[in-house]
Amino acid sequence: LKLCHTLGLSQTTGAGLVEAEKVRQYRDTRGISLPLMKKLLDLPGTADVKGLRDTFLLRLAFENGLRRMEISALDVSDLQLRERRLQIRGKGRGTQKEFVDVSPRLIAAARAYLKASGHRSGPLFRNVSPNTAGRGAEGRLTPDGVYYVVSYYGRQLGLTLSPHRLRHTAITQAAKEVNGDLMALLEFSRHKDIKTAQIYVDNVQAAQRKITNKLSRKV
Repeated sequence: LKLCHTLGLSQTTGAGLVEAEKVRQYRDTRGISLPLMKKLLDLPGTADVKGLRDTFLLRLAFENGLRRMEISALDVSDLQLRERRLQIRGKGRGTQKEFVDVSPRLIAAARAYLKASGHRSGPLFRNVSPNTAGRGAEGRLTPDGVYYVVSYYGRQLGLTLSPHRLRHTAITQAAKEVNGDLMALLEFSRHKDIKTAQIYVDNVQAAQRKITNKLSRKV
């Protein structure tokens, strides 16, 4: 109905005709364990440009919890090596960019990748495969390309892995590090709604499971 209304074929968008079901998002936010994450980061290796690129990409996805669209959109000029920060185009912010700080280990991975690739401008992550699938303008690694990279290494560990699952991993571990500090977690995750950050905290604290176990021991 929304499409028909846009095309002038309907007098209504359908709004209010059917009551929408309220769905709680991100119920399962566990991601993967830190030992598995370490194994994942070790998989690409550093023998060639692709390995260096993928090591950099996977570490960025985990350490900063970036979405695949945000990773794909990065340009070399967005990476400020001396200041150890990135400019990213966050979800729902149009062309407006925001700064995120990155770790010394990530900067080292970025330097190694850029030195091997030799490019100083344009897309930060480029498709280095001869296959044109997943290649955007200027050879940019597309969001689907980012998904393929993550899922490829996940399969090597027997995992069904996606960039968003890595984001779940990052935010879940962050929730543990900040001891449930919602505002700190909100700053890290860059969620617009504090209720979403609360879900991660609730899942980490596992209050329901703890209460259930206590009740079980009473009878």
